[in-house]
Amino acid sequence: MNNISLIKRAIAYMIDLYLGTLLSTIPISLTTYYQFHQISQDITLFSKPISSILLLLSIFALILYFLVIPYFFHGQTIGKKIMKYKICYSSFSSLCIRQCIYMVCLTSLTSLIIQFISLFSSISLTPYINTFVFILSFVMIIYILCHRNHIALYDQLAKTEIQ
Repeated sequence: MNNISLIKRAIAYMIDLYLGTLLSTIPISLTTYYQFHQISQDITLFSKPISSILLLLSIFALILYFLVIPYFFHGQTIGKKIMKYKICYSSFSSLCIRQCIYMVCLTSLTSLIIQFISLFSSISLTPYINTFVFILSFVMIIYILCHRNHIALYDQLAKTEIQ
């Protein structure tokens, strides 16, 4: 059973969301600053090959923060470390499943992937996907709040816990 307060979890989530997002914006921000002397997240300012590389670097940064760091730091991101709790998992695959669901639903990963796909297609799915992810995120948060033990759906699916 999970004894971590919802307030601690919310604070850790906000810290991690901020740091993960900040880290993932660095490739695009630095490149726009270097080329245009202004900081922007407008990926359309670049050619397709450069945009692709920048989006892949941004996706890699999110994966680094939300998957690699918790693996090497025993289930803790910086937010979880500050709030003194961790993800408990039986195998790396459980951690991967949990963090991938988490990143798709509750971080900017989906938006980055959709931007990457949109570069090579004539269809812009971004508004639809963003709406879907917003609704999915809302459902995930409501699920945590309403579950009698405040367990997240991604923890149940991945068979992970927080302690």
